[in-house]
Amino acid sequence: MTSKGSGAYQAATTAQSMARELLPQVHVKVIDTLNVSMCHGWMVIEAARAALDGKSAADIAAIVNRMIPVTHMLQTADTLKYLYMGGRIAEPNTW
Repeated sequence: MTSKGSGAYQAATTAQSMARELLPQVHVKVIDTLNVSMCHGWMVIEAARAALDGKSAADIAAIVNRMIPVTHMLQTADTLKYLYMGGRIAEPNTW
């Protein structure tokens, strides 16, 4: 999750708080990856590999946290239309 790109991070932290109250025996860790899309996928794959290797939740979080500063995504768009329509960029006549 990223706190910079959407409300999903805030929703995840709210869900974490709710889970803590309703299911105190379940441990939920939300990590702000400061990134999006495939970068999340790569982090999840590495976290899953670590879990399968028997690593602790703290070790898994540390692996993901080490990936954050070195994981970057570059994206191009064929058109800016949908970025504008989704509110991600300003109105075209302001460019």
